[in-house]
Amino acid sequence: MHIKGYEKIKSFYYEIVIANIYLLDINKREYDESSVYDGIWVTLQTFVVYTVISFIFILIRIFGTLQNPLATGIGVVILCQIAVHLIMKKLKKSSYVQIVHEEYLKMNVEERKKHYKRGLWKVIPIFFYPIIIIAFLKLITVIF
Repeated sequence: MHIKGYEKIKSFYYEIVIANIYLLDINKREYDESSVYDGIWVTLQTFVVYTVISFIFILIRIFGTLQNPLATGIGVVILCQIAVHLIMKKLKKSSYVQIVHEEYLKMNVEERKKHYKRGLWKVIPIFFYPIIIIAFLKLITVIF
């Protein structure tokens, strides 16, 4: 079970990296590893922050108000930054983007487009994630 979960996460990153590299390619920009890592960082940051915010909102709805909302907010931001930093550090240490780029160079145009589309289908929902979370939280507000 643990290995299957890891493989899904690896597949998720793979498609995002391919999509970022392909975007550089179709925009006639030179391959830049740091720009690919920036794309991964933004995606992870968005996902982690909105997930944590939704959990806090649920906890507030269940237990009432927070004792120190400012301290909680600052703590949440710091923890999110640390979590994303640790994930990015692991990816950089394993030279993940470089390995995927080498595989990308071996692909034909159709394979690149296929992976690019898969990557978009994985990234786009993350940026619509806040809307989904807001709708879910609104539903919880109505129920409770």
